[in-house]
Amino acid sequence: MLIPLVSLGRIPTAVDVPSVVHLSIPSPYILLELPADLRTGAGAVAHKALLMECRVCAGPFLHSEVDGAANWLDNGTEYVFLDCDVRSAESVSELAGSLSTLPVHRAMVRLIGVSITAEGEIPVSLLAGITALSESGVSAFMLPSSGSSLPSAAVKSLRAASGGKSRLILVPAPDSGITSTGVGFLAREEIDVVFPATVGETEVDGSMLCLGATLAECVRTDREDGLYTTVVVDEGGKVLGLVYSSKESITLALREKRGIYYSRSRKNIWRKGDTSGNVQELLRIQLDCDCDALLFTMKQLGTSRAFCHLNTTSCWGEERGLSALEVSEGV
Repeated sequence: MLIPLVSLGRIPTAVDVPSVVHLSIPSPYILLELPADLRTGAGAVAHKALLMECRVCAGPFLHSEVDGAANWLDNGTEYVFLDCDVRSAESVSELAGSLSTLPVHRAMVRLIGVSITAEGEIPVSLLAGITALSESGVSAFMLPSSGSSLPSAAVKSLRAASGGKSRLILVPAPDSGITSTGVGFLAREEIDVVFPATVGETEVDGSMLCLGATLAECVRTDREDGLYTTVVVDEGGKVLGLVYSSKESITLALREKRGIYYSRSRKNIWRKGDTSGNVQELLRIQLDCDCDALLFTMKQLGTSRAFCHLNTTSCWGEERGLSALEVSEGV
């Protein structure tokens, strides 16, 4: 998957928060790069509005800043990431010791100092650092790279060094020429890719185009029409229906932040609610474990809040039990 890297350099404003939340829709989380003065408990409190709205991985923290990292975790960030210069065995050892004071399943390590070459050659110190730190059980390693992809041999070496327990995240150089197709290949290898995202109205719209096309490349389909199976659920995880998406509909759904699919009967884009008024606000898009199905989480709007063309909440008939009570009470 594509992971947006946001570097605001300041406390997010009321304008920033919706833009960052928009970027987070198709991604597991947002990487939030913080200046030194905000890597504290007070900095975390100042970001509370953002942390309540989307999944964030905040950093980079030094091994001496684990208290600040812990404060960010306590204030609601999903993950924190810590920097480690793998050229120094002392730096690796110090970070390994500091990680023992954090919930490591919520900690990631960004390896710095060396880089994987454009040809996929991995420095010995990078592999050694991963091997040493993997024993701590960190959630993921961020890997700097001069290239835009990784050959299979490099992927195997990195997996062996990490013991197959930690997620691998590629951080390509700005001039590496990463493409949507390349991200799709890496996604099928279970490797995420970081890209720098600029927060602002025009830039976010451009990022949506990039994220939409890239997300489509990450999904597999064996259908002759090339469509992607899409399960639609509400905020509570209740299944509303089964639909299909195309590359175009995914991009439009992200850009407009609403339920947009592909209608097989009309053979055209289907904007949910254009006719019925029961539109949907897009909250999140996820891939399943095999990358062959999409999950759209929606907030159902409109007078009847119905997803089905039969004017029921879901395509499986009327609500029952507590769900029916919630609908009748307008909860």
